[in-house]
Amino acid sequence: MLRHQNKKTLLERAADMMDLPADTVAGIPYMELIGNNKFYLSNHKGLLVYESDEIVVNCGKLIVRIRGDDLNIKVMNVSDLMVEGAVTSIEFEE
Repeated sequence: MLRHQNKKTLLERAADMMDLPADTVAGIPYMELIGNNKFYLSNHKGLLVYESDEIVVNCGKLIVRIRGDDLNIKVMNVSDLMVEGAVTSIEFEE
């Protein structure tokens, strides 16, 4: 029975082989706030709202709401985005 508990999933093995975090491979959002003026988000599914005081991002099962002043998306591609501006709050909805 102990042997079964040590088995890794296919995603975990692939992440190990490519030296990637398992959560990134599984599509779980990764977020990083740098000070209060840069917010990085990986594994998003698209924008829902884009205003200078609020940006709402679809992350699959999670909605991320960034509030602040003079918010701008500086970088965005199919899975990553970086928001710059005076971030005042980050909220999560399921």
